[in-house]
Amino acid sequence: MALQLEAGEATPKVDYKQNILPMIGQNSLLPIEAIISSEVEGIITNYTPRPEETDSTPFITASGKRVEEGMIANNCLEIGTLVEIENKYYVVEDRMNARFSCNHFDILTFNLEEAIEFGKQKMTVTIYD
Repeated sequence: MALQLEAGEATPKVDYKQNILPMIGQNSLLPIEAIISSEVEGIITNYTPRPEETDSTPFITASGKRVEEGMIANNCLEIGTLVEIENKYYVVEDRMNARFSCNHFDILTFNLEEAIEFGKQKMTVTIYD
């Protein structure tokens, strides 16, 4: 079934979690290598939606969505980009303070103690295009 767009309608962003990831490993014509853009050594931290860690709208992300556990922030990837960290998938929905580099990824959690305990870790981040 082909996707039909009406005049003036924006091209929809692909929902990787629903449309592409289920095909991986299942007799797919689309090999995973076709959608992996790159792998980087990333700095991973956790943050909570508190004004002390965010801005004046702590429960709204840069993408305009309400915060949800597991959203991820990054300053350089396009909003909606899918990333994988330690076999878990995240969609970039938020931005960080401008002082953070492109290889810094901040995962949203509602548990402050968990965020503090997680600290700052280096991990491989797979970026899907």
